[in-house]
Amino acid sequence: MSKAATLITRIKNEQIGKTGKKALIVEGVDDVEAFQTFLRKKDATWDQRWVVAPANGKSKVTDVLALEPDWLGVVDRDEWTDEEAARAAQAHANLVVLPRFCVESYLVDPDELWAALPDKQRALIPGGEGTLRAEIEKNLAAWKRHAALWHVIHPLYRQMRSADHRDRLLDPSHVPDDAELADIVNAWLQNFDTARIRNDVAGKLASYELISPAEFYRQHVYAKKFYSMVVHPVLDSLLGQRPDQVRWKALLRTMALPDDLDPLWERMAPK
Repeated sequence: MSKAATLITRIKNEQIGKTGKKALIVEGVDDVEAFQTFLRKKDATWDQRWVVAPANGKSKVTDVLALEPDWLGVVDRDEWTDEEAARAAQAHANLVVLPRFCVESYLVDPDELWAALPDKQRALIPGGEGTLRAEIEKNLAAWKRHAALWHVIHPLYRQMRSADHRDRLLDPSHVPDDAELADIVNAWLQNFDTARIRNDVAGKLASYELISPAEFYRQHVYAKKFYSMVVHPVLDSLLGQRPDQVRWKALLRTMALPDDLDPLWERMAPK
């Protein structure tokens, strides 16, 4: 039995049983928490029809969806390029690619954070929303450069680690001679043209100056790290210390239901 089939069996045995519910498959346990919280905001009866279960990885989500066409899955966009996201959605009709970089992207936009704070917490921040934004954006230039590097370098990194690259050199059924080895390695090295990479990073940085701050926070910044390294420490300093996960869950509960998830809720609505 494949790992996907084993996971499906466990979900059916432990979460669905004889209820006839369907499963929303997500990448990890944090995603379970987030989507359960979102669903409670959307529909108090959602759990009469659905369960939310983690697959522990993007590829495992798609493996499950291939075997269970009536289930739905949600994956972060993060490491995928637009082309990869489009191919995955085309290959799996029951897959939804998150409209943001990752689920933590719902907790990094200063506008959305301010709206999520209860009045008693807002009152603790001298200068209010302006102070919150200024504190979060203190090192934003470095995070923009990090985002540019991520979106340029990470696709190259993933390409170099792909099975296709490995197998071209290490397939025992076709062992390359010196000439073929040189051709393969030279083709790889073309991806690492320093001037081109530097220009691509500069182009990304320039593009960030043409989009709204909200678009940058939602689509481009590496939100997993930005939340833990920036947002949480800022809120600690302004509101008092709380454990990371406690604050994360509290913000999910108090934030407004994101309207960019409407297509997912429509697919989960009772027919």
